[in-house]
Amino acid sequence: MQQIKSQFGRTMMEMLAVLAIIAVVTVSAIAGLDQAMSKFRISKTHDDILSINQGIVELYAWKRRYPATDIAEMCRNNVFPDGCLGVNNDMPRNIYGGDYMVETDAINQTITIRLNGLPSDACRALSSDDMDWGEYLVEGDNNPSCSSNGSVFEIVFY
Repeated sequence: MQQIKSQFGRTMMEMLAVLAIIAVVTVSAIAGLDQAMSKFRISKTHDDILSINQGIVELYAWKRRYPATDIAEMCRNNVFPDGCLGVNNDMPRNIYGGDYMVETDAINQTITIRLNGLPSDACRALSSDDMDWGEYLVEGDNNPSCSSNGSVFEIVFY
């Protein structure tokens, strides 16, 4: 009489089912990570803009008015949170790889901060009513605003 050994292991169908479950979980995690990174970039851009505004106010506080915009001076005084690039270290970049442009208005005592190179969804999120820009935001219908193609964001502060 022959004795049959019991065999342990998984069938091919069971292995395929496990792989399918792993694939679904992986795809869900990647989609969630992309959404979280997008929210992080928008939040960081918001915080950077507020920091730049505060840095400009502090830089020129002793002059009691905003002089003509001098990006190189702002870079030398670390107004931009992520620093500046370029040969002369005078090209501030935002988290999306675009430029910051800053204009000061000595007559109206305002600061305009413009960001280039934003994805349209980030521009729309930054210009939405959900963003808290603080008490120094110049009130107006188009402040903050996005360009028609959604790649340029502009905001004006006192």
